[in-house]
Order: sequence, then structure tokens, then C-alpha cells
Amino acid sequence: MSVSDRKAFKPYYGLHPNDRPLRKYRHVAMKQTFEELGDGLVKVTADDGRTGVFQWRGPHVEGELTQANVHMLVWTGGPDLPDDCRFHWIETPIDVDRPSGWPEEYEKRLPYVIGRSA
Repeated sequence: MSVSDRKAFKPYYGLHPNDRPLRKYRHVAMKQTFEELGDGLVKVTADDGRTGVFQWRGPHVEGELTQANVHMLVWTGGPDLPDDCRFHWIETPIDVDRPSGWPEEYEKRLPYVIGRSA
């Protein structure tokens, strides 16, 4: 069964398993729309009507559109950050006495935040 055949896909009204709305973003410079499908999949639609489905890490799954901005794929379909790691850049905690600049309790979690297992 292809991704486009799934009946559960509702681009504007669907809910993520965490009961939050599915993400959808427009990349103005690339003239592409990125829509989260769930299960780590992202549908990319170009202005000329071509579409493609990608895994959030970048690999193409199906569709005529075979290339997409990997940063937008991660932003749209990647894992959610833990609530205590969601900062506006100006609010990011720093520890000037540590070489990394991160407070110890956050530095321990960096591998999870950037998508790598510890």
C-alpha cells in the first residue's frame, strides 16, 4: 500500500499521535509546501503541482518530486523536542563557566535533542 493510498491522511485536520495538529510549512524561496503525514513522513508539493513523499531524515519514498530541502523535512516531520528544551534563542540558558556553554542538565540531553542516541 503506497503512502498516497492511506485513508487516514488529512493534511489540515489530522492530529499527530501526541494530539497536536500536523505541521505544515511553506518555503517561499523554494516555492514548496511541506506537510507532515505522520510516522516520520513529509509530503512536499511544488508550485508546478509535482509532489513527493520523504522520510524526515531525507530519503525519497515516492512521487515525482525526488529532491527536497532536508532542513525543512527535519523541521516538518522530525521528532518533537522535549518541552523543557524548547527555547526562543534569546531565552536559551547558558553557563559561562562550562566549555560548551550549556548548563550541565541540558548538555546531558544534547544527543537526544539533535537526533542521535546517546
